[in-house]
Amino acid sequence: MVLELKPSNFTKWSMAFRAMCGKFGLLQHLDTASPARPTDEAWQQADFCVRGWMYSTASDSVLNLAMTNTQQTACALWQAIDDVFQANKAPRAIFLNHEFHSMIQGDSSIDDYCVRMKAKADELRDVGQTVLESTLVLNLLRGLNEVYSTVADNIAGQQPLTFSSARHQLLLKELRLQNDEKVRAASALFTAASFPAGGQQQQQQDNRRPNSKKGGQQPSTSGGHNPNRRLPWGFNPWTGERVALGERVIPPGQRRHSGFGGSGGPNAQSGRQHGLLGPAPQAHTAFAPAATSGNSSSSTWDAAGLIATLQAMNMQGNSPWVVDSGASTHDVLGWYDYPAPTPFHLLNNSR
Repeated sequence: MVLELKPSNFTKWSMAFRAMCGKFGLLQHLDTASPARPTDEAWQQADFCVRGWMYSTASDSVLNLAMTNTQQTACALWQAIDDVFQANKAPRAIFLNHEFHSMIQGDSSIDDYCVRMKAKADELRDVGQTVLESTLVLNLLRGLNEVYSTVADNIAGQQPLTFSSARHQLLLKELRLQNDEKVRAASALFTAASFPAGGQQQQQQDNRRPNSKKGGQQPSTSGGHNPNRRLPWGFNPWTGERVALGERVIPPGQRRHSGFGGSGGPNAQSGRQHGLLGPAPQAHTAFAPAATSGNSSSSTWDAAGLIATLQAMNMQGNSPWVVDSGASTHDVLGWYDYPAPTPFHLLNNSR
């Protein structure tokens, strides 16, 4: 064991050094009450032996502060080393006491935390402030992390309070916590490996489940209306938006200027604005002249004039635009949803 200045291990070193000197009967060379006998060759040889042990077990920083000259005896060297670590006891005791009572576990393991707590108690003992074992245990329990609160309460209720027993119980709790963490990590890894796409797997399972709204029976597809069937739809050729089947699509110009919700009549086409594809196509509208009669409060349509106007209407003209009725965008039902056609010979026989 080597005596270090910082961190201090003077207590352990001094106990070990005194035990070694006592084994060979040389404790009198450390006692200040024992007089020195430099003229005695046997005493001088034993004193050189004790000084040699000090030189070999103390660090250079401690020897630089303790050694004075070559005539220094083993007892004088021992006292100088003791003064290095025992100086300013009262001020050092105050600071050490504060560090001792404010120590917490933090990220340290139970072993590291216990070692730090015991080392601080030993430093207090070096300056004359001996810490009782019960105080050491209670201060150890005070600085534990929250996960050890249950076992800390159990230890605090035991009598007598011993540092070794408290450490053993805390180590067992730490072992259980580490094992629980490994089990949770293994379970999470197994779940991730078994279900790489958890959301999609759950959605596919939900889609395969029967409809439980009416006694857990699945909707019949043999006949009648199927609520899960996707309805056909169309789109607006001017805006590209989806529209419901059968919904009437009105050109942008007519929405603002025609009689379909805007002000103006059939002649209000000059104020149209161009869309993304250029000018809107010409809207062909037939208007029948109002019939003149004696009763001005009512008006009728001229059916003959309407038919003549429709027959004379030019659908294409010179414009590059093509009139699209939107019929190509209708999604018709399958052929099996319509009744079978009646043969022609049956129609002739039925007449």
